[in-house]
Amino acid sequence: MIESYINISKNKFWLVTFLILLLPVSKDTLLLLFGTRTTAEVVGYRIVHTKPSYGESYYKSKPDYSYKCAVFQFRTKNAIVKMNGAPYINYDPGEKRTVIYDAKDPSKCIMPNLPYLYGFRRCILPILLLIVWIAIYTSFRPPKSFIKIKFIGENKPVESDHLVK
Repeated sequence: MIESYINISKNKFWLVTFLILLLPVSKDTLLLLFGTRTTAEVVGYRIVHTKPSYGESYYKSKPDYSYKCAVFQFRTKNAIVKMNGAPYINYDPGEKRTVIYDAKDPSKCIMPNLPYLYGFRRCILPILLLIVWIAIYTSFRPPKSFIKIKFIGENKPVESDHLVK
């Protein structure tokens, strides 16, 4: 039986893993780097009803699911903007958090924190990619007991005391 292995170094593995973990944030990279920072205050709560992601004939009147989120309000040069916070995170009324928004279009705004940037809906694809990547890496890497035989000259194997681990 011929076994084949993929030789991926640990550095390459961690680099690809890091890039997969950056996927949810990559959409907001320009906003994180060049956006305008300000402070937003919790002004209330909102129940958000999501639309079904599958056929709407039967489910037309029913939401897929609902969740509670805080409503943040912040002031720009020209307007007062309201935005939803991360789902299922409890904030006290009047609590203040940092918000980053686009000066040209304040409706494009984010909160630079882990629950907001890595919320469940934003991480479905990266989580699946990460699972597949780890499965490929662990399935096709050589086992620790795998010993390479170094050939010299006319494909004659070196004696066993010269094996490379």
